[in-house]
Amino acid sequence: MYQQAQIDIDRWSQAILDIAEGRARRGQFAAAISAARLVPTDRPAIHRAAQNAIARWEAQGQQQQANQQILNQANQSIRAGNAESYVQAINTARRIPQGQPQYFEAQQRINQWSRNILQLAYAQVSGGSLENAIRIASLVPENTEARPEAQSAIAVWRNRQTQR
Repeated sequence: MYQQAQIDIDRWSQAILDIAEGRARRGQFAAAISAARLVPTDRPAIHRAAQNAIARWEAQGQQQQANQQILNQANQSIRAGNAESYVQAINTARRIPQGQPQYFEAQQRINQWSRNILQLAYAQVSGGSLENAIRIASLVPENTEARPEAQSAIAVWRNRQTQR
């Protein structure tokens, strides 16, 4: 029975590590670390893997917190109705590199803020100011979902200006 018990302990230890890795993939680094610390020390190979993972997740957790602070800073720089403040927020959020925690959230916010800039431009058209609309729409950054629409709108508005 001893041999079977040892096999079971190895299997359970690996299951604990698998649970921890699943939590880490979801960005739940503190929960992943807590689970990985449950891997018994008398299982050297699995324990060593758990310790290596813990070190990696601690670093990722710190990066996640730093990136969350960047997103918070970006949010705080926005002033409703001010296109330049959205540009500032976008530039701040772009400091989060691809592959890091919070990257996808940053990209979502960047695209939303770009759409907000474009909406401000449309509001200028509704108010009769094509010149301001063009200026604001030109602030929509490259590599955002709203950029193609902004470029099309600018072309239409410039055409209207020349027809006047």
